[in-house]
Amino acid sequence: MIDALVSGTLMEAPITRTKALEGGRVSDKFVTCRVRCTMDDGEAVLVSAIAFDDTVKTALAALDAGDPVSLAGSLNVGTYEARDGSVKLSINPTVSAVLTAYHVQRKRQAARGSGAPSKPDAKGYASRPPLPLPYANREIPK
Repeated sequence: MIDALVSGTLMEAPITRTKALEGGRVSDKFVTCRVRCTMDDGEAVLVSAIAFDDTVKTALAALDAGDPVSLAGSLNVGTYEARDGSVKLSINPTVSAVLTAYHVQRKRQAARGSGAPSKPDAKGYASRPPLPLPYANREIPK
């Protein structure tokens, strides 16, 4: 198994699914999502991910199409033949951890010691404490 970190943008909102078992029973829920990742040469690769962990499922379900996301987990790699006859790369991670822009904001706030996340202002931006000025207590050099 290969452990990998895949970053890109969600092509569509993640989908919560259940697997039907014999006798009409339903298995545990899982979440699938498709992420568009851009390679060094500018070509985009489609990554189809699946998540079974409750924390990861909750994090993915809160996201929407176009949101940036980083997924970590075990990777299955293969190839398939596209409609135009070319051979394409198939990347299918089983996600064990998720990192989003929201998670980064919360970690930065925790590092600053502000505790709870800031509420957005009228323009939708989270307020920040003022940054210290380099010459706040001194004269500005001429």
